[in-house]
Amino acid sequence: MLTLILAESSLELVNGEVLDVSRHHRLIRRLPNPGKRGRPDIVHLFLITAMSSPLNNAGLLRVLIHTINDEVIRVSPIERPPQNYNNFIGLMRQLLVKGRAPPQGDPLLQLGKGTIRDAIAVSGASRVVLLDDVRGTIIRGVDLARRLLSLGNVAVVIGGFPHGSFSESTYASAHEVYRIGERPMRTHEVTCRLLSMLESELGYY
Repeated sequence: MLTLILAESSLELVNGEVLDVSRHHRLIRRLPNPGKRGRPDIVHLFLITAMSSPLNNAGLLRVLIHTINDEVIRVSPIERPPQNYNNFIGLMRQLLVKGRAPPQGDPLLQLGKGTIRDAIAVSGASRVVLLDDVRGTIIRGVDLARRLLSLGNVAVVIGGFPHGSFSESTYASAHEVYRIGERPMRTHEVTCRLLSMLESELGYY
């Protein structure tokens, strides 16, 4: 079982709205760490990539989202995020206000307070691998996939923010830190590359 944790994600509610740099850039400039805020589209693309993957469809993937405000979102394996961005924002607002989505019945998304260490604890992983362009040791995608498969129940942490680096507490939570190749990649690119390599090694192509 692989757990993907999107860490320090740019997902938060301000004045009753999901903070988005395209609409709230003046407000964001007044907040701490402005370069790491106002990008819920990163969460959107990450979820679309992860939840539609063959690995998830095979029941081999667990997805958690840790936010910049130390919240942890548990994502049901049957969750399929809206393809439309505005619909996705509506879903995230519901989640951040109500603490779950949908509000009735079995939740597909559940929100609770928690640090990155809490998210790792929820995963039950015995080994934590951080993918990071700043401090990571360069590794080929295929070698990373083989390394992860050798570790068993592992959590892979990917950044959910557009700029800057992970907090020291996130670095301290990792056993190994890598970057895939020399070129910096966006979050959904890293996610796609990682899942594709794992699926190839496991014979899902």
